[in-house]
Amino acid sequence: MLKEVEAFRHRPIPEDMAWVYLDGFFLKVLREGIGVEREAVYVALGVTPGGQRQVLGFWLLPTESATAWEEVLVSPIGLA
Repeated sequence: MLKEVEAFRHRPIPEDMAWVYLDGFFLKVLREGIGVEREAVYVALGVTPGGQRQVLGFWLLPTESATAWEEVLVSPIGLA
């Protein structure tokens, strides 16, 4: 499964995307041996001119910050 996730995360953005929405939210994550922690989930959603929506990327990072958003924007899917 990890190979499929990595392939998804490193594919190019389709050129027919009219809009890209970026959002972040917090999620409780259960870590083995650590317990439950709150982490930030970042999502990039693309919308075609016809209104079809597609998840372009997602990231699980420790917190929401300017540095974390920079990591999302310069990620391999090429949002920057």
